[in-house]
Parts: sequence; structure tokens; C-alpha cells
Amino acid sequence: MKPFFDAVFTGDLMLGEWHFSRGFGINKVLGRKGSDCFFQPIKPRLREGKLVIGNLEGPIAPGREARRKPLLADESILPALKDAGFLVLSIANNHLMEYGEKRATYTIERLEDSGFIVIGLADKPSRIIKLNGFKVEIIAADILPVHHSRPPYPEKVLMYSGKLDEIGAEICLLLAKSCAERKIVYLHWGEEFIHQPCPLQIKWAHRFIDSGADAVIGCHPHVPQGIEIYKDKVIAYSLGNFISDMPYPLTKEGFALGLRFSDEREIEYEAMPYYIDDTFRPYPIEGGELDDFHRRLEEFSNFIYTKNSFEDEMTRYGKAAHRAEEELWEWVKGFYRRNILKYPLSVHWGWLKEKLGLR
Repeated sequence: MKPFFDAVFTGDLMLGEWHFSRGFGINKVLGRKGSDCFFQPIKPRLREGKLVIGNLEGPIAPGREARRKPLLADESILPALKDAGFLVLSIANNHLMEYGEKRATYTIERLEDSGFIVIGLADKPSRIIKLNGFKVEIIAADILPVHHSRPPYPEKVLMYSGKLDEIGAEICLLLAKSCAERKIVYLHWGEEFIHQPCPLQIKWAHRFIDSGADAVIGCHPHVPQGIEIYKDKVIAYSLGNFISDMPYPLTKEGFALGLRFSDEREIEYEAMPYYIDDTFRPYPIEGGELDDFHRRLEEFSNFIYTKNSFEDEMTRYGKAAHRAEEELWEWVKGFYRRNILKYPLSVHWGWLKEKLGLR
């Protein structure tokens, strides 16, 4: 069967345990069922593409070390990623440097040694790949959030990262200078746990298209956001989580984005929705639930923060983003209490330190 898609993009590959899933998250399933289990339900859909691109949300390490720390992925999962069709991985995100330069360097080298094409590097944010007779350039970057503070990175970071106004201008120059026939911008950006993009993101997504991008694709919010067609080009602001043990209900659905390049300038696309089950595996959404998801996606695509002046909408959006984060943490507190006996002692100590303001 000839693949329908030339490329399939996925959202966040959170292959290490989230802070509040430790002890009963991804590592537990990995130990019991093996790494292939995470991709089996959705592998046929992924393989409709000639290659699969994802955002590797965090560093990797040998199994024993990975099991001791949150957001650190067991490197034994890499062959399963390859078998599922992943060839290109972006490391441009806020968790690559979680355990310092040495661990980040190990991650990049291990990925390249395993045959993956790594994008989003500080000194090489993009790569050109030949697909369906076209040279396709994929540019990846980590964009600092506008409405939330983030723990400062080390002085030296290995991923392409910065504020949207600064990195955005650089990406526009890269697009203008590119010799590729097709250009895709793949960003780790936006605010978490909210189904709407920030007005500043919309502004820059349009600029990327105006500068020559054929598609703009986002991840990081951990929830799906809307799709916009701008000048016949596709903008998918957030695909949501792909593999994740986040238990928060809003983070347990998302969509992959299939792209097909033709001789015409337009790119064909398809959103491929899935839900994440209790063993952290994405299952394609089918039947009546598929119609329900597309209705929600259409609602997400009604960009409500573009009605008034840019400054007013940025303020209004900032308040909504903070509410979304507060709702998450209220939910997490209840989840923590319900599962308190499951956690290793290190989780309780981390929670206590945060509450007492200790470092």
C-alpha cells in the first residue's frame, strides 16, 4: 500500500514519568509490557506517512538512571520509536536541559547514533529532507512563554530557544533564504493547558507563512488547539500530548497531523485524532467520538482572542492562561491526595519543599 502522507507530525513525546505519575507512570508500563506497547494501537496510522516527526520532550538516560528521576526517558524506548516510523525528532523544548549540559549532550549524541535526524539544535535549528521529490526544510525552535515565568535555563543551552519576537524574526530570515521547495516551522510554544493560542502566536504564525512557510505546527500546551488555514497554508497551533502519563483529563487527547506534498503549492493535510488510555498509549478516535472531537477542534479554531485591540486581547488571554494553570494545579492537588500511598518518598519530599519554599 502506497503511503498517503509524506510526513506525519506528532505532539509531545513525554517518555519520562511526569512528577505526579512517578511510581505508577510510563516506567511501570515499560517494565511490564515493553516499549513497543506504547505505539501498537496507532502504528498503522503513523505508517501512512513516509516519515514521522515528533517533539522529544526531555533528555534520555540508561534505564536505571531514568527510573530515578522525573521527565528522564529510558533510552530502551528508542528502537520502538524507530519502528513506529519516527525519523526526525526535535529537541527544542524546555526539558532538554533539565539535568544539565552533559545529559543533554548525551541525549543528542545517542539519538544521532541511533539513526534519528535531530532538529532544533542551537547551532543548527533546521534540516533539509527529501520527500516525494521535494526538498523539505523543517525548522524547530523552543519559544519562551509570554504569560508564565519559566525556571531560567543554564547559561549555555543546546537547543534553539528564545523569545518569540527574537526567534520569530530569525525564523523569517531562515525561511526567506531557504533553498527548499517546501518549508515547515515546528515550534514548542504557547501557554500550557489552554485550548486557544496567544494573539502573539497568531501574529507570528501569519508572518511565517508570509515569509515562505508552507505549514506551521506547534506543541507544548499539552492539549490540542485549533487549526487555521491562512493563505491556503495550514497552521496547527498545538497537537497536544502524544505519549504521556499526565493524568489531567484535558491532556489525554490530541491529534497527529498528516501532510502530503503535491506539484501544486498547496499542502494537503489531515488531523488524525486519538485519545490516551490509562496505560499512556494513543488510540485512534473512531465512530461517533470522531465527530465529537472534530466539533471540539472546530470550537478551538474559533480564535476568540482576536476580537479587540491586540493589547487588550493579550491582557485578556493572559488572565485566561493563568486560570487554566490554576485549574490544573487544583486538580493535581486532589490527584496527589487520592494517590498519596502510591508515591515514592522523593515525590513527597519534593512537594513539601515547594510548599515550604525550600530549594
